[in-house]
Amino acid sequence: CGVADTAMAALFTLCSALARVEVGEFGVCSFGGEKPELLIPLGHHAEFGRPMAEDLIRNFTFKEQSETSHNRGLTKLLQLTTHIFDHVHAASIPVSQMALIVTDGRFNKAAVRQWVHTALSRQQYPLLIIVDRPKEEGQPSTSVFDLKAVQYENGTCMVSPYLSPDFPFPFYVVIQDMAALPRVLADVVRQWFEMAVR
Repeated sequence: CGVADTAMAALFTLCSALARVEVGEFGVCSFGGEKPELLIPLGHHAEFGRPMAEDLIRNFTFKEQSETSHNRGLTKLLQLTTHIFDHVHAASIPVSQMALIVTDGRFNKAAVRQWVHTALSRQQYPLLIIVDRPKEEGQPSTSVFDLKAVQYENGTCMVSPYLSPDFPFPFYVVIQDMAALPRVLADVVRQWFEMAVR
């Protein structure tokens, strides 16, 4: 959908901010290929600088997509993050964990739903950051706001907005303006802390 550059800018902004505000451990995974890959292991990263950014640029090609990646990519990522979070804090007191997922928002909602519920039941909060391209004058829209979901119920075709009430992520934000990302991230982290101390 032509959002690769924006997605990378969002990722660098997130990593820099997470290192700066010392939220605890963070890591970076990529998804969309045959299986998700852990690019930066979960840990305390005092700063996010040029060497880490260059490694990410080398590993994020945005060419991993296959015919089935929209059906399984995000599902496999949620399976991996659940596994990582479960094992990192298996011996310690329960903590709230957050997975910030930067995506174009196109995935199989039915396949992901179970893993979103699994994560939430373990105090793991998957937050989708949908990097979206606003409609350009004279061009067909590729915005997630204009996507439609089609499903069949009792032989009847039902068409609804993609971001309808059955959207599996209770926590998501759509970013069309990268300048808004730092403010949005600050709000997200603040709300996560509020949920974590309840």
